[in-house]
Parts: sequence; structure tokens; C-alpha cells
Amino acid sequence: MNAKKKTIEENLSPAGRDPRLEQLLGKMSRKNAQLRKTNIREAYQFLLKTITAEKDRGIDLDVPLGTAEILADLTTDEEAIIAALLYTLVKNEQTTPAELKERFGPGVATLVQGVTRTSRVKFKSRLEEQAENFRKMLLAMAQDLRVVMLNLAQRLQIMRNIEKFDEGTQQEIATETIEIYAPLAHRLGIALIKWELEDLCLKILHPAAYHELEERVPQNRKERSAYIRKVIHLLRKEMKAQGLPGTVVGRPKHFYSIYQKIVKRGVSFEDIFDLTALRIITHKPSQCYAILGLIHSLWKPVPGRFKDYIGVPKTNMYQSLHTTVIGPEGQKVEFQIRTEEMHRVAEEGIAAHWKYKEGTRSKAAVSSLDRKLAWLRQLLEWQKEVKNPREFMENVKTDLFEDTVYIFTPNGEIKELPRGSTPIDFAYSIHSDVGNRCTGAKIDTRMVPLKTPLKTGDTVEILTSKNQVPSKDWLKIVKTTKAKNRIRHFLKREEHKRSLSLGNEILDKTARKHGLTLARMLKSDEMPKVVEEFGFSQPEKMIAAVGYGKISAQQVLARFLPKEEESKPEPAVKTRKPGKRSKDGIKIRGIGDILVHFSRCCNPVPGDDIIGFITQGRGVSIHTTDCANVTGGTLNPERIIDVNWDVQEEISRSVRILVTTNNQPGILTNISARISAENINISEVNARTRKDGRATCHFVLEIRNKRDLDRVLHAISEIRDVLEVKRVMRA
Repeated sequence: MNAKKKTIEENLSPAGRDPRLEQLLGKMSRKNAQLRKTNIREAYQFLLKTITAEKDRGIDLDVPLGTAEILADLTTDEEAIIAALLYTLVKNEQTTPAELKERFGPGVATLVQGVTRTSRVKFKSRLEEQAENFRKMLLAMAQDLRVVMLNLAQRLQIMRNIEKFDEGTQQEIATETIEIYAPLAHRLGIALIKWELEDLCLKILHPAAYHELEERVPQNRKERSAYIRKVIHLLRKEMKAQGLPGTVVGRPKHFYSIYQKIVKRGVSFEDIFDLTALRIITHKPSQCYAILGLIHSLWKPVPGRFKDYIGVPKTNMYQSLHTTVIGPEGQKVEFQIRTEEMHRVAEEGIAAHWKYKEGTRSKAAVSSLDRKLAWLRQLLEWQKEVKNPREFMENVKTDLFEDTVYIFTPNGEIKELPRGSTPIDFAYSIHSDVGNRCTGAKIDTRMVPLKTPLKTGDTVEILTSKNQVPSKDWLKIVKTTKAKNRIRHFLKREEHKRSLSLGNEILDKTARKHGLTLARMLKSDEMPKVVEEFGFSQPEKMIAAVGYGKISAQQVLARFLPKEEESKPEPAVKTRKPGKRSKDGIKIRGIGDILVHFSRCCNPVPGDDIIGFITQGRGVSIHTTDCANVTGGTLNPERIIDVNWDVQEEISRSVRILVTTNNQPGILTNISARISAENINISEVNARTRKDGRATCHFVLEIRNKRDLDRVLHAISEIRDVLEVKRVMRA
């Protein structure tokens, strides 16, 4: 009998007790004296029996127990802990939600379903799977916040054991965690999970930086400990003299926050640790302000470094007073001042406000929690309009995760917007009509351009005109999903009107050549059949499709003409079936028999990840997914379609590359020779020298596929004196 099996059987015996389960129950009991341990023990026994019965498909006990322990730091709710213990059984198809519902109640079953991934669903791409999983979590989270806490605990447990995965999977998990889960923990105010997730991600994504900080941070703390003790002693003495209660402790700096300041703000390591950080925890908000006054009387405050998050809390419910002063010996010291309750909320976030048992929340508490979660309801409402997975994830990252600025209306009302928002975002936050009619803005009574980034404390007045309409250029400067959706909705509506008008005109002119009119066609019994054949729900949409260029007027008219009058009838187009093989090497999903051309902004080659964009009158334009026009939001997502490479015969396409070199004699000849050696034709070359002793060489190459492009780029990069080689996307 192996050690693992023996341990399980011992745990199954009446006398056997798993020390980790007892530790978990003890932690929960300290928070909730009325905790009923029986249900949790029963769930654990069910977990062990299932693992033993199906040991060939068994799971590591560390996973469910670790997740439950993380969750226990946030909540004492029995159902959530049971769900944490059992969700892996459902994931591995070792039990079902129905069985859990019967054994442990509907609450546990619902939580497990909320955290179980949609891994059995087939998706076209990783991005689509990620978007669908996150949509599912948001919807479940709106019904029960424990779902997101369970998801976060699960993700932290995965990150703590990430070395079990191969290097590629580690990178993928860490990237998703730093982009989605850590910011989500921040948005919910759960610092306990946020900081650890970020540090674990840094270790995977930037290991060299992590290990350097791992060596330097403890050493620096040791060197500065005497100074920190001196400041704490002085402040405690003055607080006691003033009769102000509170504890003063050092505030740890997490590796990821240090890394962010070094990389993004250009701050040196030494400058970061010149700033001593201390935290003061007292009893009442009034005492926070009194301690702030005491600190400012002892040491000179640094201008612009005071923030009152008690009077104006952050959107994640964080409350504290922040101030930086010039402390003893002329060194900067940063203080955070908060109450015990504020500190609990800062560490546990939304979990500190949530009680799950019936009858434990007053109406006032429910109302307060609902107000604090208003952002979630808004997010869900706005995302209903976003179908494209890439756009959905970008919008989520913008609305949910970015830093917030607090802007005032002329009447003193506060609006919360993502950092980088403009007056147009502010206008749409007031009302869609205000945004649509926005012509200008004043910040603190001064006229400013509409692209001006807003700062916390700005008072903004929006100027409107009944003759103003949204511009497509606005999409390049707005930040919020609401503004983007409203602008796109307006532009789409206007574009639909133009396409409908153009489609009416084209169809009517084409029909008259055959002795028909569009009016007669619309009244005929054939029209509903034709509309259905093309895959539309009503004639108006089909006519607009003619104006868009999705289908031709001749194709529609062919269904109404007698057979003998048809002149070389075009093949039927059923827009809900995959397109036919194209001589251009592109298969278009959902549309057939339509012109295809490759965009000049990115010049796709076979092997690139691509999307299609329906143009007016020019068919479908093919772009790479990382084209600036795609990622920058220039293309209307409503007109983006799925396309795939379907190459019968490879055709060379022009691709631009840029090579940066040291300015040495013969370097251009060497590069050209290396390209020719790879059997790649050069159609254009342009080189120039720079004042810094370097040269830039622009080549236009005839490339058959991405494999050939990658090969020639690698070959050029190995040439001596070549500093950089990259593909160039033209705007």
C-alpha cells in the first residue's frame, strides 16, 4: 500500500483526523463561534471516499484544501467552504451538481456550477474561451458574490502550485492572472489575494527582476529598520501625549508594486526605499483626522501627496488617509491612517461586507452593499451589447480594472471614470443625449479640447448643441465602454440608414431594367421566401445588406425573374453557411460569393491570424488580428467576421520589414545577400544613415507565407551589426 492511499484510508477511519482539515475548522471557528462543523466534515469525507473509489482518476488533496483555506481567510460561510472542497470533483466528472444538491443543498450546487470552467465547450480560439468563462463568472457573481471569491481562491491556489505546469502553460496562466484575476481582486478590494497573485505572477513573467528584488528588499529593510523604529517611537510618544489611541506599524512593500514603479515610472530602487511607509490603525474616523493633524504639526507635509479616501472612498470600498511628510533627518515618510474596520475592508474587500446566512443583513446593509456593487450591474448591462470576444475583454479591462479618477459636475455631483477618460466620457456618464450632442467642455471654467485627459478633482461643464452628432474619431479618444457603445450604436444606426437608402436605390434601379419595381417586389409572395433564403429576418435587413455590399442586387433580383429572363444567374448565397474555397486563399464564415482584398495597412500572409471586415461596395477586407486598425478600435466590430486561410496555391504578397544596423560598409549588401539566400525576392529597398551612427533599411519582400517570413527575419537577425529586425505595419 502506497503512502498516499494509506493516508486516505486513515482519514476515512472514525478516529482518523486530517490535521489540515482541523486547522481549517479551527480558523473558521475563531471567526464564527456558531459554526457548524458537521457539514464540512461530511463534505470532506465525501471528497475522500470519491478519491479512493476512483483513485485512477484521483486528484491532489492539496488543491481543494488549499482553496478552502484561502477562502476561510475571507469568509466563514459553510456553503462556500464546502463548494471549495468539492468543485474539483465536478470538474473531473467524479460527481454531478445534482448529486451535490441532493447531499449538501442547492446553495453548494449553485456555487460549484459558478466556479466550474466551461472546458467541455469547443471554442474557435483561446480568446473566445477566456471571454466566455469571464462572462459566465460575471453573471454568476451578480447573483452571488461568493462565486468570485471562490474563483479568486482557486486561482491563487493554482498560482501557488504553478511549477506543476510546463513553461508555456505557466506563462499563459500567469498572463491571464495578472491581466484579469489580480485586477479583479483589486476592484473588489481584496488586498490579501491581490498582492500575492501579483508577486507570484512577477516571479513567472519576469523571473530575473523578481529574484533581484528577493535579494535586495530584505537587505534594504534591515538597513532602514533603525530609522523606522525611531519614527514609530516619536509618533507613539506624541499620540500618547495627545490621548490618541492607535497602533503604528511598518507597511510592507510588495515586489510587484516596486517593480511597477521601477519599470513604468522610471523610479530607481534606492528612491523607492527612501520612502518609509508606516500604517496607523485607530478606532474612529475622527481620530484618523486628529492623528493626521498631529503628523502635520510634527513634520512638514509634501505638497500634492495628501489623499482623503475616507471622505471620498475608492470604488473598491477602500478608505484611508494618505500623507507624505519630510520626517526626521530630512527623509520622506508616508503614512496611511485608518480605523480597524477600514483596515479589515482594505484587506478583505467585499468579503468584509458580505454575510450569507439568511437574516444576518439589515435593509440598510443590503442597500449599502448594492450601491457599492453598482459598477458590476453597469458592466453587465454594457457588455450585453459587445459580441466580439477581443472587444469584450478589452472593455472589461478598461471598465473594471483601471485606476479611477473622481470628476465633479458643476452641481457638485461626483462621477467615477477610468484614468485617461476625456470630457466625452464624462458627457456620456451624465446621459447618452448629452454625449451625442457634446460640442465642447470647460474644466474649472476654462475651455479645453475634447481629448483632454481628466484628473481627480476637475469640475467639468459640458457644452452641447442640437446640431452636433458623434464622430467616428471620438472612438480613438474615449476610454469608457459606455461611451464607446453609445458612439458605435449611433454610427451603426446612421450607417444602417445610409445602407438602407443605398440598397433601396440600387435594387429599384436594377429591378426597373427588367420591368419591375422594388415596391412590387416587396408586396410579392416571393419576398418572405427570398428574405429567409438569404438568412435575414426581414426585408429591410436584406436591402441594407445590398447597400453594405454583402450581397448584390442581381442576386436578389434573380429570385423574382422568370427563368428565361435570367442572364447568367449568379449562384445562390446562403449567408448562414461557410463560404466556398476562394482563389484568394480565404474562407469566409457566414458569407459566400463575395469580393476579398487584403488590406495594405498590414499586408497579411498565409499563417497570420486574420479577421475580415465588411466594407461598403468593396467586399471583405482582410486584416491581421494585431493590425493597428483592429487593436485601435478603428474598425466597427459589428462588421467584423470570421475568416480563415484556405490556400490552394501560395501567392507571393508584399511585406515590409525594417532593419536597424550599425552604420558599417557593406552591411546593406550582406542583408540583401542573406535575403536572397533564403529564396526571397526583394521588390524595394530604401536605406538611410542616422546621426547616432546607426542606419535604417526598409525592405519590401515578396513573401509566400508567415513561415517564410519568420525564417528570413531570423536569418537577418543573425548578421553581425544588425541591431533589430521587425515587420512593419503601415497605418
